[in-house]
Amino acid sequence: MQARAARAMMPRLLALSWLVQGHALKRQLPRNGQDFLRLSFHNQSTKARTQTWATLTLEEQLNILQGSHYDIITPERGYYVGYTPALFRLGLPALKMQDGSSGFRVTEPGTEGTTTTFPCLLGLAATWDEDLVGKVSEAMGAEFRGKGANVMIGPSVTVQRLAANGRSFESLSGDDPYLGSRLTKVFVKGIQSQGVMCAIKHIGFTDQETNRKTYNALVDQRTAWELYYPPLEAAVNAGVGAVMCGYNKVNDTYACHSPDLLKRDLRAKMGFQGMVISQWGGVRGIDALENGVDIEMPGRTSKGPGRFNLEQLVTVDPNVIQQATINVRKAIYSIGLDKDIQTQCNPPYCKGHLLSDQRSSEHVTLARDAAMQSVVLLKNEDNMLPLDLKKIRKLALVGTAAQLIGAGLVANADYFSGGGSSHSYWKPGTFGARTAEGVLSERLKWMDEVELVTIQGVMSNLEVLAKLNTIKDCDVIVVVGATTAAEAVDRWSLALDDFADDLIRSVAEFNKPTVVLMQTPGAVTTPWRNMPHVKAIANLFLAGEGTGRAWAGLLLGDYSPSGKLPVMFPASEMDVIAPSFDLTVNYTEGLFTSYRNSKFKAAFPFGHGLSYTNFTISTPRLTSNCTGVACIKFNVTNTGGRTGSEVPQAYIEFAPELGEPKLILKGFKKVHLHPGQKKEIIFSFTERDISVYHKDQGWIPQRVVRVHVGSSSAKLGDPVILRIKRDSSLSPANASAPTPRLRLRTEEAVAAATPLPQQRQAQSVPPVQSAPQPQEAPQ
Repeated sequence: MQARAARAMMPRLLALSWLVQGHALKRQLPRNGQDFLRLSFHNQSTKARTQTWATLTLEEQLNILQGSHYDIITPERGYYVGYTPALFRLGLPALKMQDGSSGFRVTEPGTEGTTTTFPCLLGLAATWDEDLVGKVSEAMGAEFRGKGANVMIGPSVTVQRLAANGRSFESLSGDDPYLGSRLTKVFVKGIQSQGVMCAIKHIGFTDQETNRKTYNALVDQRTAWELYYPPLEAAVNAGVGAVMCGYNKVNDTYACHSPDLLKRDLRAKMGFQGMVISQWGGVRGIDALENGVDIEMPGRTSKGPGRFNLEQLVTVDPNVIQQATINVRKAIYSIGLDKDIQTQCNPPYCKGHLLSDQRSSEHVTLARDAAMQSVVLLKNEDNMLPLDLKKIRKLALVGTAAQLIGAGLVANADYFSGGGSSHSYWKPGTFGARTAEGVLSERLKWMDEVELVTIQGVMSNLEVLAKLNTIKDCDVIVVVGATTAAEAVDRWSLALDDFADDLIRSVAEFNKPTVVLMQTPGAVTTPWRNMPHVKAIANLFLAGEGTGRAWAGLLLGDYSPSGKLPVMFPASEMDVIAPSFDLTVNYTEGLFTSYRNSKFKAAFPFGHGLSYTNFTISTPRLTSNCTGVACIKFNVTNTGGRTGSEVPQAYIEFAPELGEPKLILKGFKKVHLHPGQKKEIIFSFTERDISVYHKDQGWIPQRVVRVHVGSSSAKLGDPVILRIKRDSSLSPANASAPTPRLRLRTEEAVAAATPLPQQRQAQSVPPVQSAPQPQEAPQ
């Protein structure tokens, strides 16, 4: 009855819609060249609201606000994972969205291997290198555009709460909001510089895959703003065009239906002006449109007309529809997607683009370089690495991960690319040459003095264990172990796959120098790490097609490793937060996750990573050469015998009664130095960096904090005290942040938090600002 009544009202509602939304867009003429200079969202808002718009028909409204041509799990032939059609009379291009984490996800049959497989986003985070991340994102953006896509569904900037999260490999933030913020900014700018819009994912605390469509995350405001929101804010400040809302509930409301998330936090507080798209199937009713979603994905499919269908659309306030179309248009204009509308391909006539080979020698070289820079050397006793081939007659390489890609273990995941919607595909049979065994055997066959011994014809490490006697006489044994992960399921264990831990233990008992190489989607346990003959350990986070070359180069000394852990490797599975099987997931730990929780013991701490050379970091000092509210300077010196890179890190310590974690990352820089070279580094801190969040009063800056500088969260030197003048101005990046002033208190609590050298303890103590008492740390 209601449906028939709605259809009967359509002519009158359509006329009303024409009157309310009677604006027409002048058709955009194509411009010469690829001019993707992003204008401000303010200018684009004016453009979207004031240009002459023809009357929008209901069908046109539907085509702007709802996707189509998605067939359950893949798009129809000639289409993209997400699609809205071009509206030529309005000058609007088709939106062609495709997944991406380690590269363009191919979905057109027969196109495997036509794009570059870069390291996963967590692998890029392990480089701690903004310049490299920018180069990789530009290359990815170019391949997306070459494939005809103009929206990348990504990157994921979720700060990891769980080590076992099935999508941990997709996170550009790893365990830390500051690391994520810095890398997100350059990644977004790199992709969008190529005329491809980023759709950041996800807003909505998508921190586990267990019950991912139904669990209810209970998160307080302070935890949200200090720990989980900063990378999303960084994307907004970088001009990101789109944000995706997740499946789960947040504080009792589904993320794609939550005005608190989408209107209050994302738009009102962060200032986001682009478009919000739903997770695929994340919309549960038309009220999502009223509460902040602008485009429903996948929309109309073979299973039905979707939630934003015509019958539902006519029941929505026309002003809501108009604002949603304005948000979409602003996003399109801000990236310049409308500038070459006449030359863009339009599905289903995009097969030429979808079938094209976007690989290039430059991109392949970049993927290999990124893989090498993402290697994290965790242990290197007795300078075991690089291998001294003059002392090695027989070198053993064992472990199925050394020769197999690990396909089929979890969904479409393998040991080079994680599973699910962001998996990167290659041509069958082409990846064997890119494994550790494939590359190392090719390298060593030119070295007659070294014999590479492997165990052939095995499909599992149980078979390898049964044949270990064949390698007992080798001088050095290299074991490659791996595990992988996939969307929709969390890892059930942090152990390596296929009895690799047992293999490592057994090999180490041969009393031969043992080197362990790991390919992982995130943190893993290393129960054999302290065995006396395990001399070296290194990790790669699902590093794509550069994996084999990265391992061979590490072993043979082609480069000095420079990666740092973007996540904490726990001492045991008791030192992490586990996925919850309850439908209500309460974030009672608050800010105290990963290295921020002193009760969690690390096997290898956040920020840790060794090199083939040595560095010293001098004690930091205050400097007036400053662009922020306070600055410190120090020297980094390469005291070793070869060229390498170090990443000095700065951690802020607040007064203990504020209830903040002991150490919070607030600065880092990758420094490349030749032997004997010294470089002065300046860290500039913004007012946001030295502030804590209160749910009623926003960001409250502190006037005195400690700053610790070192090479990891667990290897820090003497701290320096920052005293911020009362009249300090906000830094440009935080000019809009609220700065309420509260009553003053003394600094004794800060000074007592960590003992200083004696001469500093005698200094006079100025007053410091206080924030209201926050939640207590978990017991």
